[in-house]
Amino acid sequence: MAANGARVLVLERDRSFKDRVRGQFLTSWGWPRRHLGIYDLLIGSVAHQVGWADFYAGTTLTMHRDVIATTPHQLPCLAFYHPAMQELLLGAAAEAGARVRRGAAVHDVQPGAPAIVVLGENGRTEEVRARLLVGADRRSSQIRACTGFEVRRDPDGNLIAGVLMDDIRAPEAIAQLVVHSELGQQAVIFPQGEGRARTYFCCHNTHPRHNGADDRPR
Repeated sequence: MAANGARVLVLERDRSFKDRVRGQFLTSWGWPRRHLGIYDLLIGSVAHQVGWADFYAGTTLTMHRDVIATTPHQLPCLAFYHPAMQELLLGAAAEAGARVRRGAAVHDVQPGAPAIVVLGENGRTEEVRARLLVGADRRSSQIRACTGFEVRRDPDGNLIAGVLMDDIRAPEAIAQLVVHSELGQQAVIFPQGEGRARTYFCCHNTHPRHNGADDRPR
């Protein structure tokens, strides 16, 4: 938007990004990434290209899939370290002409034309007006709560736990998905290159939660 002449203000709460368990893998059929203008940025910097996907039923390999050859857009999957991606795209926004303010927390949003955002930064409170407001503030969204959007959600049927691993020997060009249907469990490994990978463990909500260092052995 800034590159096309709009005045854009980006409010980023975090002064420095930290690792969180969140999506760090773009499938090859996620084609809108090219139209958003971020594909080349990711490829040229933080993204690790993954061209294959192995599917297992227990310990049996059931499919070794070439995702470039078997998907409509013939692109690899992309894996990346989330904080590095955040820094890259925030910097790209600034280079495109957006004004970026880090460490600014949104306290209130008042819908209208224009909308009013009440923010706090360095102990000061300020009001900002905008014709268009875009909120990307996670599941417990402050913007959603202030603007009165209705929340609809399905019951929690599955639990997903994730861990970031270093110094692993898994193939770096292959995403691996292991399904134990009889146990209602699935494990996924998304390699990020240089021996690092994000691993997810998925299970039905009837299992106890996996959270914190004490649950890593389990």
